Amino acid sequence: MTTPLTDASTVLVGRTVRLRAWREDDIEQVFQACQDVEIQRWTRVPVPYARDDATAFVGLCPERFAAGVPGFAITAQDDVTVLGSMGFVGPPHEGGVEFGYWIAPWARGRGVAGEATALLCDWAFDVAGLARIEWMALVGNDPSRRVAERSGFQLEGTLRGRADNRGVRADLWIAGLLRDDPRPWHAAT
Repeated sequence: MTTPLTDASTVLVGRTVRLRAWREDDIEQVFQACQDVEIQRWTRVPVPYARDDATAFVGLCPERFAAGVPGFAITAQDDVTVLGSMGFVGPPHEGGVEFGYWIAPWARGRGVAGEATALLCDWAFDVAGLARIEWMALVGNDPSRRVAERSGFQLEGTLRGRADNRGVRADLWIAGLLRDDPRPWHAAT
């Protein structure tokens, strides 16, 4: 039986962005985006990032969806231009899930991360029925923290030494958004 979390045909449409499953024709744009030093600095993408890494990443999409760990391409409304990646880090547990994302360098500063976060959160709460969404980022990733806070996530603290950042123990910020928390994007409409 297909559930919202395992339905790879899910497409979430916003004012300027779309979230949809990854496709083979996205591989080149993923490869180009992941050459960015900021994506390599703040995420767990391999360094150096090879075309085979992009192929493997896109190829895992159907498996991840089937396992209830959806990952979406963030695209422009043309459904061709990849702006970033957003999805769950692991399967939901106890009604909650962690999400993560990266934004391609050519798409930064345009509100892409905030709009995509709103789409994903509304879908996770209102369609998939989750109760809590967590955001975590390496301490110092201020742009990601600003997106989370503007999206209504409440900073809950610092998890000391929680991450392995390329062989070095690192601290993580953690924030949460509950289903019943105010969603700032709803107030703007």
